[in-house]
Amino acid sequence: MEKVQSKLEKEWINFDKILKEYEGKRIAVISHGGSIKFFLLNWCTVNENVKLVYNENTILNIKSPCLLKLTFRKNELINLEQID
Repeated sequence: MEKVQSKLEKEWINFDKILKEYEGKRIAVISHGGSIKFFLLNWCTVNENVKLVYNENTILNIKSPCLLKLTFRKNELINLEQID
């Protein structure tokens, strides 16, 4: 579990730098599905069906490929949606 936590922390530090550098702009991040799932654990929980849940009611069906839209205000996530 330490390795997972370390990976999450490292990804968040790098993403936080991107958010600061490109504040107010649209950015695209492309990554492997597993990395995206780990990254989303910053804001999501995992339900009994092993699906990611955002904001207690949005179930994300992450598959490859998938498109997600994350909206931030400063470095705070204010919306997460999956685009089909």
